Amino acid sequence: MLSATTIKRLAMEGTGLRISIYLPTHRVGPGVTDEDRLRMKNLIANAARELERLGTRSAEVDATLAPARALLGDVEFWANQGDGLALFLAHGGSEAFRLPLAVEEILVVGDAFHLKPLLPLVGDGRFHLLALSQHRVRLYEGGRESIRELDLGDVPHSLLDVVGYDWEDSSLQFHTGAAGGAGRLRAAMFHGDGSPKDGAKDEIIAFLRAVDDGIARLIGDDDAPLVLAAVDYVASAYRLLTKVSSVLPVGVDGNPDRVPVGTLHARAWEIVAPILAARREADADRLRSATATDLVVTELGPAVDRSVEGRIDTLFVAAGTEVWGRPSAVRGDVEVHDRRRPGDRDLLDLVAVRALQAGARVYAVESGEMPVGAGPVAALLRY
Repeated sequence: MLSATTIKRLAMEGTGLRISIYLPTHRVGPGVTDEDRLRMKNLIANAARELERLGTRSAEVDATLAPARALLGDVEFWANQGDGLALFLAHGGSEAFRLPLAVEEILVVGDAFHLKPLLPLVGDGRFHLLALSQHRVRLYEGGRESIRELDLGDVPHSLLDVVGYDWEDSSLQFHTGAAGGAGRLRAAMFHGDGSPKDGAKDEIIAFLRAVDDGIARLIGDDDAPLVLAAVDYVASAYRLLTKVSSVLPVGVDGNPDRVPVGTLHARAWEIVAPILAARREADADRLRSATATDLVVTELGPAVDRSVEGRIDTLFVAAGTEVWGRPSAVRGDVEVHDRRRPGDRDLLDLVAVRALQAGARVYAVESGEMPVGAGPVAALLRY
């Protein structure tokens, strides 16, 4: 799962060249899937030429690109895409991430991974949705435009995964729903106020604790808001026991098993959008209010220096803009080039990743949405 922790790990210094590939993808359809694979094939070929141009031996080029080439023939991989794909390759390892947002097609070969396109996933455009019922658990990652289901791993998928088939059900009233059938367990339905009777509460709590343990492991320190979709008594119990600090106090009410995913997404976004917007605007206001002090930096050279020192508290960078160059030997200055040269790095990527590593809140926004200044960077310093 992509999170600030993942980006920090990818940004860790290493040796050797690193390849970053971003590709917009399609969710369904054999024709468009073939188109996605062809575009990826072309990007891999371009990466090979770039590596060779930089003096990499043919055997090492083949070894580095082997995982990407293997993906080209993975039918299941291409049949389960999001709106974008990020692929990171280095000698000795590779990682691929399906993204819940569209990205520009880009290839960067350099000494560090190019990570700025991922920033919207750890800023103000991303949330989690936990659809929770007794017989189905689902975790989604979403944004304004789309949502995708995540692999639960060892998180319990239902109440029966925790308490087994011989659990105490004397307080439950059953009826056979449309989903029931020969060889299938009937759905347990609570009547009256919808809450379980005393005999079932311990089993429900055990189930919710097991789910929460798993969700906490999956999400980690990711601060993306988590919207809970569940009936009232399940939602209330979960909020009382959860260890996940990002769970919102309001959620999507009702049994999520009966609601289409598109509707869950729309209802969750209605909850999340004003929260994310308020968080970003509050940070922008803090930055604006400090513009008359030395705590605001709007020039790229000083921003690079402050990011190295770990002094940035809040950072806004222009999304979709690259500034290729390298830090200068002169303090407060950078060397900027009109087009990328060997050894160059997107300096906005450098500032953003270093700020994120130091615990800053980082936003990638359109150029016209920068809170102060006319340039591509605005930083509020801690001191």
